[in-house]
Amino acid sequence: EQAATCSWKEDNNNTFDPEFKVFNVSGSYFLIETEIFSLYPDTLLGSERLEEFYRPKRDEYFIEHNKYVFPAILRFYTHQEELVCPPCMPKDTFEDCMEFYGLLPYFQGLKSVVNGGPEVLDPKTWKDRLSCTLQFPYFSQTAKAYAIFDICVIVLSTMTLVLESIPELTRQPYFNVVAQIVEACVNVYFTIQALLLLLVYSPWKDYFKSVLHWIDIISILPFYLRLIAGSF
Repeated sequence: EQAATCSWKEDNNNTFDPEFKVFNVSGSYFLIETEIFSLYPDTLLGSERLEEFYRPKRDEYFIEHNKYVFPAILRFYTHQEELVCPPCMPKDTFEDCMEFYGLLPYFQGLKSVVNGGPEVLDPKTWKDRLSCTLQFPYFSQTAKAYAIFDICVIVLSTMTLVLESIPELTRQPYFNVVAQIVEACVNVYFTIQALLLLLVYSPWKDYFKSVLHWIDIISILPFYLRLIAGSF
């Protein structure tokens, strides 16, 4: 996962003088011109305390903190935009991040949008909580565990497809049986996932506005077409 933001300054000779530094925020990398922080010297990123996080050997600033908040913080520094909480992030988590970066005095209030709909910060209904669990790993420990499991399923599916391309394995009857079982389980899993997302979207038609959701549907469609064709 990688993100980058750029800030340039123009000198009197009409040339650009970028002074970029790499920021590693819990594994997510950002390329930033540190001068953008100078407008807010009372914050962590704008003060001398930032040097405490510098790693000379890797020539980067390493900050072991919530990486999902950092893009919102960068938008605040680069464009002076309002600090907006990421979707479904708990209030306490976001406020802890603001306190860590010294941004609480600039924080005007909590705002968060889920699925382009109304503001939802600490979801109360079961649909809101399920939506956040399925889509935002930082929402809870359950959401994080689900995200890890989802990645494992994707890796398993990919490995099965790769192994099926090896002729020596496909000649083995037991391998074909195992591959079919894995394929069935994976497709059932992604079908349930798609149905749950369709259930929690409000309105439900918004689900079909995402290109990624169409990719999910197209990826499981051949499995069911083969099942239908095999029944005749």
